[in-house]
Amino acid sequence: MPEMPRVPRSSLLVEAFSLETQVFTSFLEQLSGSGFEELYVTRRPGYTYVVVNGEVVQVAVAPFTLVFPPDRSEQAGAVAGRYGLPRYVTHKDTWLEYSLVNASSLASTLRGLLSIREQGVLKVSDWLVTVSSPGPACGELVAVGQVYTSLGGLVGHHDLFDPAVREASSEGREGCFTPVIVAVGPGGAEPVVQACFEERKMVVKPPGTGECPGFWRIIHWLLIDVSAGSAD
Repeated sequence: MPEMPRVPRSSLLVEAFSLETQVFTSFLEQLSGSGFEELYVTRRPGYTYVVVNGEVVQVAVAPFTLVFPPDRSEQAGAVAGRYGLPRYVTHKDTWLEYSLVNASSLASTLRGLLSIREQGVLKVSDWLVTVSSPGPACGELVAVGQVYTSLGGLVGHHDLFDPAVREASSEGREGCFTPVIVAVGPGGAEPVVQACFEERKMVVKPPGTGECPGFWRIIHWLLIDVSAGSAD
């Protein structure tokens, strides 16, 4: 097993989970415009010690937390501050699983996503992402699988033993495709994101009539996951 990457003392951790796709894209573009061509994204849960109000406390680090090295933490913190994002400075060296992503390339990818919300195809790293016919309206999204990084903390919690969720997860398996995200609504449950790992293909079915809270935000984190590649 490879050694877990080191996060040096005085690195900056930024939680950008609350940002919707367009705002997150703007955030990435501002980072890129401030000289940040690369940043890191965590892939597994972890913990570290940080300074909060002058005190050292232990905090959990969730997957998809953004990490900036000590020599860039002040600049990154200034950009994150404009968006009101929670951020922490590490008190000492720690070890977290993370991957490198390119800020401007990722922003371009997300701009592409914003432009094809009706229907279209997007090339992301070595994956082909197809936005297809509208999916169901829903009140909740459930992660029933993952590509490389768990989406559970971003999607929220739902009883995976719910019969409707289990049925949708089971019946949604077609050929090489397996469900990743299931939408739950008044009419039941239905897969809205499916992935074919052998062929590196993903199909996304955006919500039809009504609303599906947080749908596109979850999709943009999925694209970040794909852009960063395998965490192994």
